[in-house]
Amino acid sequence: MNSPTNYEDPTFFKTSSNVLLVVGTPFNIFTLWIIIKTPSEKASSYRWHLAWFQFWAILQELIFHGVCPEFYLPTLAGSMLGILNLIHPRVLLCFGAMFVVGMLASTLQCFAYRHQVLLPLESRLHLSKRTVLGISLVHYLVPTVWFMIGALTAPIEKGPNSDILRATVQEDPSLSYMFSLDTLYIIDRRPLLPPFIEFSSFTILATSLVAVICYGIPLVIFLVWHSYTLLNDHHSTMSRKTKRMHRKFFRVLIIGVSIPLATLGAPYVAVLLTVWAQIWLPQWSINLLAGIQSAHTTITSVTLLTVTASYRKYILGKVIRCLHRKVEPEPK
Repeated sequence: MNSPTNYEDPTFFKTSSNVLLVVGTPFNIFTLWIIIKTPSEKASSYRWHLAWFQFWAILQELIFHGVCPEFYLPTLAGSMLGILNLIHPRVLLCFGAMFVVGMLASTLQCFAYRHQVLLPLESRLHLSKRTVLGISLVHYLVPTVWFMIGALTAPIEKGPNSDILRATVQEDPSLSYMFSLDTLYIIDRRPLLPPFIEFSSFTILATSLVAVICYGIPLVIFLVWHSYTLLNDHHSTMSRKTKRMHRKFFRVLIIGVSIPLATLGAPYVAVLLTVWAQIWLPQWSINLLAGIQSAHTTITSVTLLTVTASYRKYILGKVIRCLHRKVEPEPK
């Protein structure tokens, strides 16, 4: 597809982002409160792992709506349309990387916890608390540092007077409409320090995403497969009731977390492929991908409250008690 020659203000995109910020944020915080306060979950430490995931997901969605980025793919250019547009994008990239990695690592943490609970103490895969802490720190810190290296080394310039923008428009004159965008930022995709460093900062960010996908998805699949293998083991000492409970936990976790994660991962993969293959897409479709990604946490909250029976019962009980108080006759 040919590159665009004009620009239209993304009114719908900005409005929908603001609506999700105002409506979605309280709903996501309410979901976090439900996860912690549901009586049937209080006896299990698993709720803290799930609450930790929800905490990172809320931060990730908050920064996205605060920035409200509009990307002009496949160029490495974009505008910040949200309330955080006064903050330099390099700083926001660092915080965004930290929040996204925290959310992905906490997702893995939920699956790993459920797997560890099922392992017999004599299993080689059963880890001590100190080992679990060390592995967790590695999973949180290494991807975050790598993402931040990409963000901190990225040559970012602002506005129509950018040399990077001039060079980009010179290669494709149809992008001249970008000169009218005062809020535009653009990243140089040339090698960082030739001939010593023959790759760009985008390569660092892209390899981080690819590494997370190639490592995280197979690991989660293994944890789920091995957990169900343990639950189906006829020599296990667990009762049928306990096995049913663990299967329910895994089913809810898979549906409640994995499906919404697709709304996060699919847009990231689409962006990566678009930039790598230099594919031009209509601006509305790029904004649609960004909008789907921005709704990730709200979709997660809706899914968790829908598929988890204990959450539904707790909310319904609260609603019934509130309605009962309202219809009770006042004492004379």
